[in-house]
Amino acid sequence: AGVPITTDMEFGLASNSKLFTAVAVMKLVDAGILNLNDPLHKWLPPFTNVDSMVTLRQLLNHTSGINDVFTTASQAYIEANPSHVFTTAEVMAYIGTKLFNRGTSYGYSNTNYILAGMIVESATGQSIAKIIRDSLLTPLQLDSTFYDHQETVLGAIAHPWHNGTDGFTISRTALNTLGTCAGSMYSTSGEMAQWYQALFSGQVVSANSLREITTFVSSGNYGFGVLSMQ
Repeated sequence: AGVPITTDMEFGLASNSKLFTAVAVMKLVDAGILNLNDPLHKWLPPFTNVDSMVTLRQLLNHTSGINDVFTTASQAYIEANPSHVFTTAEVMAYIGTKLFNRGTSYGYSNTNYILAGMIVESATGQSIAKIIRDSLLTPLQLDSTFYDHQETVLGAIAHPWHNGTDGFTISRTALNTLGTCAGSMYSTSGEMAQWYQALFSGQVVSANSLREITTFVSSGNYGFGVLSMQ
């Protein structure tokens, strides 16, 4: 309260984090390591309520039918246990029954991007945070952008306010170890502008990959990690 926002303050990117995950995937597609038609079972073990035939493309454009881990139960648990560190097994246990058969509809689900990040880790043997750092943040000199919980806070985080309450002293651990690469990154407004400019001007991925990223599913106007407002 009473402290003005400055340009060097960092804000939680929430679902803007998904674009970093999607682009990290497409960098691996460009390198021939991943294919958008790869099914989940090629890279990951089976999980309850997850169709192992869902493809990487269906994860990225939310046509997988996989339910969202951010259910009412998980939100309530986060609020009651903000410092809890979620394991992969715990995160996967929150997935409810499928929303629809894969490829038949559109349904926004954070789980899709959590699984996409897990595929990146399986394919590379490195954490998704390190892949994003090494392949995207460092080359673009996004020095104030970071993956929370797995990386050190690089600057001043603006206090999150909700319903008139300053939530800065509440731990972000549970929220960001549940959401992982679907929503746990932080950045400044300037670096986000730099990021979008570099990506959409063709400086980050191949022209084919950029076309894939900006191919929007008509029912949701969703590409890969980016929403069309048209």
